Amino acid sequence: MAEVAANVLHNVGNALNSINVSAAIVAETIKNFETGNLVKLADLITEHKADLAHFLTQDDKGKYVPTYICEVSKHLAQQQAETVEKLQAIIKNVDHVKEIVKMQHSYTAAESHLDTVSLDELVENAIEINYSGLSRQKVEIIREYEDIGNIAIDKQKTLQILVNLIDNAEHSLAESNNEPKVMRIRTARSGDEKVRIEVTDNGGGIDPANLEKIFERGFTTKDTGHGFGLYNCQLAVKGMQGSLTAQSQGIGQGATFIFEMPLKRAEVQSGKSS
Repeated sequence: MAEVAANVLHNVGNALNSINVSAAIVAETIKNFETGNLVKLADLITEHKADLAHFLTQDDKGKYVPTYICEVSKHLAQQQAETVEKLQAIIKNVDHVKEIVKMQHSYTAAESHLDTVSLDELVENAIEINYSGLSRQKVEIIREYEDIGNIAIDKQKTLQILVNLIDNAEHSLAESNNEPKVMRIRTARSGDEKVRIEVTDNGGGIDPANLEKIFERGFTTKDTGHGFGLYNCQLAVKGMQGSLTAQSQGIGQGATFIFEMPLKRAEVQSGKSS
């Protein structure tokens, strides 16, 4: 149970960090709303309410009012759209925290709960949950999705694995000077009985000597890391009868994480989850 608790704390911590970043961006965006200038404009119009038509058509300042209103309206609409986007990311992360807490019980269950899902949509959910970090680092995401169709998998465990792999790649990109920062996510069938997800980045890379060690409990190369993320991913993957491996040409050469899970097994059992 101690491992389950550590796993939950690690995953919740990552989600809360994303929430905190998004909330800070929302606060800064709202702080920069042009409400102060609108108040000044309202005062100016009130000052000239007796001769408003003349002010708007003949006065040098008044002539600019309609143009200014149009410019401010466009800017506020853009700020509103950005704020809504960040708030949606916060809501998604809060929902994710709820699912993480619920999911702790399934780690000790004999069988995973299977859900019929679109793998591509699940990957997109994981990207959205990591939106704050990816946006902050200006990461270009290249999507290469094979048309696999709906499959039966443990949705929450798979989502958490993907969230951690994308978060891990984002941190690698953040610590690297390589530009542009690129993440490639690929989904495909692996033979007739497996589905394969690859997360590749052109970030800091991995020492070949550490390609297996990075999945060990407590192993980390990060100054602020605890060595739980990839270890927990590996535990979850094994519980799903899948595999998780890493490839890298070395430090500074980027890395690819390859997550495979049974496809045939999921298809056979999908009727049980409906």
